[in-house]
Amino acid sequence: KTGRRELTDSDKARIASLAATGVSYGQITAELNIPRSTVRDFLRRVNDRGHYENKPRSGRPRKTTAQIDDLIIQDKEASLQDIQLRVVPNVSLRTIKRRIKEA
Repeated sequence: KTGRRELTDSDKARIASLAATGVSYGQITAELNIPRSTVRDFLRRVNDRGHYENKPRSGRPRKTTAQIDDLIIQDKEASLQDIQLRVVPNVSLRTIKRRIKEA
């Protein structure tokens, strides 16, 4: 990959606030040391979407839902095998262990 990096949340907020106060792309670029095209594209996305959060990334869907994760976490004192039998028989022990660790 090239030297790309995501804008930090503080950079995004700063760009949005500077643009809202009427500061030009060139001034924002100079102040934040960010390419003009990045500033332009970011502000265009903000106008299209109405917010500056990133879109969700693609990837393999989770095997468990948020509700199942909650059930696993509530039952974390039980053995992994017990949780698997009672809550999520179609999910591996490793996934159950990972969900407990995430909590």
